[in-house]
Amino acid sequence: RVITPLIVGGGQELGLRAGTENVAGIAAFAAAVEACQGIDEAVSRAQASVEASLKELGVTILGADVARVPGIMAMVQPDWASNLQLIQMDMAGICVSSGSACSSGKVKASRVVAAMGLPVMADKTLRVSSGWTTTPADWDRFYDAWSKGYETYLKRHAKAPVKEQA
Repeated sequence: RVITPLIVGGGQELGLRAGTENVAGIAAFAAAVEACQGIDEAVSRAQASVEASLKELGVTILGADVARVPGIMAMVQPDWASNLQLIQMDMAGICVSSGSACSSGKVKASRVVAAMGLPVMADKTLRVSSGWTTTPADWDRFYDAWSKGYETYLKRHAKAPVKEQA
């Protein structure tokens, strides 16, 4: 079946429409951006709340005091090795990583964290990333699983949690 263009013009849209601008696509993109703005803010608030709760358990949030990419959290718990954290989160069905995204799949301490002057914490770093489908409930689920895992770890190793210094 042949579709005849309504307006003869350039070769855009397989020759079916003259002009360059994809008006329908532009309008759809604008609507999508508008719809996502409220979601982004709610997820950012949920992430900030989780970060505050983690700090109460002695976690250091890397880059907490500087501008950083939204939806990515690098955290360090000096008592708990990242490989054990990864296992705990995997058993809870939550995908996280240790180290940076460019070193995923490698089993070694984060050279980025070491370069930040924190070599002792390099093998205790966990990276949590969220995306456009992440909800505040997902952040809560992460915190619940991580904090329960940490509590279990402390009981097994008879350690008192390291509290953040004021």
